[in-house]
Amino acid sequence: MRYYQSPFQSQRQSYYQNIDAFAAQRLISGGYGGRNGGRICRILDVREPEEFEQGHLPGAINVPLHQIGLKVPRLMPNRKMMLLVCCGSGARSLPAVQVLAVMGYTNLYNLEKGLDTWPYRLVR
Repeated sequence: MRYYQSPFQSQRQSYYQNIDAFAAQRLISGGYGGRNGGRICRILDVREPEEFEQGHLPGAINVPLHQIGLKVPRLMPNRKMMLLVCCGSGARSLPAVQVLAVMGYTNLYNLEKGLDTWPYRLVR
């Protein structure tokens, strides 16, 4: 895992991590030997609804990239919660985590290559 400071932040310490599918699966299942303190990792899928319906991670919430600023604060008001952001290829999830970091979310994970390379079960 690599940690990045958002390029849009200069004052606050908002970080996100790029993770692969294996690390994301462990994060979702809490399989890091308790390092996540038993906290639940919420999943945010930033694809369009039509793409989301074709298959998504179990428990994922669909908020298209262009609606993040409006919907995420209402759906996820706790800005310290663990949040895994995903899309099809990673091209939309990266700008999404950067926007979320600017909004003050501090515990962000980006599924680096997206769901196109996800080897586990998706919900349809």
